[in-house]
Amino acid sequence: VGFLGLKQPQIYVLIETAQFEYHGGIPTIHVFVESSQSKTYYSHDFRNKWQNNHTLHSQTNAILTKVTKHSQEWNDIASRMAYPSHKLVSIQRVEHQQLWNKYMTYYESLGSSCNEVKVWHGTRTTQPSLIYNGGFKKECARVGGCLWYAFNPSYSMGGYQHRCGNGTSQVFLCLVASGKADQVRYIWGGAALNVYVNDATYPAYLITYR
Repeated sequence: VGFLGLKQPQIYVLIETAQFEYHGGIPTIHVFVESSQSKTYYSHDFRNKWQNNHTLHSQTNAILTKVTKHSQEWNDIASRMAYPSHKLVSIQRVEHQQLWNKYMTYYESLGSSCNEVKVWHGTRTTQPSLIYNGGFKKECARVGGCLWYAFNPSYSMGGYQHRCGNGTSQVFLCLVASGKADQVRYIWGGAALNVYVNDATYPAYLITYR
């Protein structure tokens, strides 16, 4: 592929997400590999990070726990987001036992076919509290009768973010349990997901940024 007008050897790399930026005229490519061909399991590690032991099935509201700045958890999300760290205002972990139980029930129903991925979602004019307290609902989807998620954060941050009105915006980093093609579909060459089952996804983190 020609690069900056120069002829280069052709190299093909199978990736799920790439973010292309210029810094001082020098091109930088951020690559995120999240292949549907390799199994990934995030749930156990995520649940172990909860600060409180939420065991009541009757819990109806989420507990938002602030992730410590520059902790390993913070840095992992910041690097995945590929966004200047000084512009990140907060990262909040969504701890909702009732929603988590529903997600894990679906996750476990997939058995060995389950492949869990981390994806991004912007709520636009919908208040994020409706999501982290009540979960995602495809019945409220505006397009396609399904829930939409992107592997590249710049997609969700490029017009789908929730604008808070104080110079900050918010997006979710979510867990999705894929495994049944009729319920979780990879589209656009694997760059995005269409989800047709509410319990197949969990709003893991709410990120606020400038």
